[in-house]
Amino acid sequence: MKFVARLLHEDGCSLVDEVQQGWLWGQLCSCARKDPPVWPSRLECSSKKHRPLENILAPQHFIAAMAAVTQTVGEHASGKILAMRDISVRQSELLPLILQPLTASAVAAASHRPREEQLPAEEGLAASLPQSSTARAEAIEQAAPAIERLKVILVMLDARLADIKNLWTSGKLRSVGIDGRQTIQLIEALFEHNQNRQNVLEAISSS
Repeated sequence: MKFVARLLHEDGCSLVDEVQQGWLWGQLCSCARKDPPVWPSRLECSSKKHRPLENILAPQHFIAAMAAVTQTVGEHASGKILAMRDISVRQSELLPLILQPLTASAVAAASHRPREEQLPAEEGLAASLPQSSTARAEAIEQAAPAIERLKVILVMLDARLADIKNLWTSGKLRSVGIDGRQTIQLIEALFEHNQNRQNVLEAISSS
């Protein structure tokens, strides 16, 4: 797996290293106090020296706080990918396999809600909180648009040039905050220069 650790290597910092070593996952674990099921974290999620948010936040504030953490994770991973200047075939195939589970797990970890009886609740607000884990995950994902953006970027990594063009012309990329410059830069990193690529880049630039 040493070749995986070199993926997304930039300025001495590998995004995949961060996943494997627990930085990204640890951000959520340390707040939501949910044990990571896949990646062992260097941050001890159950460490007594870290007071988890579940012990200090009322339920009505928990989702907002975890959405903020999830947003940070999504922005960090997306930024790393969009900053790459050359993406090999191996990277374009492996990065989605490695990071797609993270997008789901991040929201799942953040949607973990502590027991109500342990937390103070403001009258009338606790009842309005999403009751199911699915509803909580949806609420967090809606408040953390960087996760949806990361999902789209991962699709682009393993997509055909024509599919990426369609994502742009349909407005999907702009809807998740990926602008023309970022789209062009990612295409240039993924595909070798040829007339077809040039035509697509010109079409995106002029739209």
